[in-house]
Amino acid sequence: MATSYRYHHLGIPTAADVAGGTYLPHLKMAVSDDTATPYGIQWMRFDEDCPLPDLVKRVPHVAFEVDGLNAAIRGKKVIIQPGQPRSIRLLVKPDEIPRLKRPR
Repeated sequence: MATSYRYHHLGIPTAADVAGGTYLPHLKMAVSDDTATPYGIQWMRFDEDCPLPDLVKRVPHVAFEVDGLNAAIRGKKVIIQPGQPRSIRLLVKPDEIPRLKRPR
């Protein structure tokens, strides 16, 4: 049976302050409330010493809810394991990522 993916939110890294956001001290980042917008947008600002991978801190992500997590991640490159660290469920690297250039 095919995995069913349900849209949850779009996470977008930003250098701006996250107004009304929640600071997550264990991750050294602030996030906005994705449920406060009709489109599920979550803005994410990272401290310089945030321990998350650069891919997480530089590239927007789309989050989905799935039934059967193991089936959904089978054969995928998992860069943050389920439940590690707290507040992040899982992060899977897409098959293709364009080369990123730093803004000038």
